[in-house]
Amino acid sequence: MLKRLFILIVILGVNEVTLGLENSVSPLKQPNCRLLCGTCLCLARITQRFLEFEPFIPIMSEIISPLCHLIPKEEWKNKCLDVTDNLPEKIIQFAEHMNILDECSKLGMCQKPFNVKF
Repeated sequence: MLKRLFILIVILGVNEVTLGLENSVSPLKQPNCRLLCGTCLCLARITQRFLEFEPFIPIMSEIISPLCHLIPKEEWKNKCLDVTDNLPEKIIQFAEHMNILDECSKLGMCQKPFNVKF
């Protein structure tokens, strides 16, 4: 008798899956892992500070600029010089305006808080 009951339960369970009733199962949500989010936020802050205060970034422009002059095509040479002239400011500007929580959320390591509007 117990064996028949067990078989009936198994068959009913299999039928739910085969009949398409598996949609009633709720999808998995992203875990709320504070360690993972905290690690991402910490590394992003370190990267942000590094980019804002790195003394090598302006020097990098001075190193690359002479290489641009070696490019034979004038149009490409000018583009290279434009990039090297503006590169330090663009990197620093990116670092200053970087939203750390958004970046970690895009990577899937943090959950953004919901903005409730009334």
